[in-house]
Amino acid sequence: MPDELRLFLKERFGVQGSLSPGRFEAELAKRLGSPARRAPLLKAWRAYLAQGGREAVRSFYREVLKVPKGEALVYGMHLPFLEFYAKELPPGWRGGSSRWGPSPGL
Repeated sequence: MPDELRLFLKERFGVQGSLSPGRFEAELAKRLGSPARRAPLLKAWRAYLAQGGREAVRSFYREVLKVPKGEALVYGMHLPFLEFYAKELPPGWRGGSSRWGPSPGL
């Protein structure tokens, strides 16, 4: 993965490395602490794992983005995919820009 992307994710979202589904609850406990604060997200997480489906996925992401710095959890879970795309996509796939981050036109 390009160092620029790794640095961007670390500085902007606090992503330290990839986060496997098996480590999600432990990482959430470390970030939130309080069981009461974790309860809604854990409920959505378990529904996401158990039943899947569009609504379970939406519910999970809606809850995780309510959590302080929840973006880091999301990017950590998707880091292997981001690494793959960063490696496989040809240079300049964003209209010639080599800069990582949101495109100005989005």
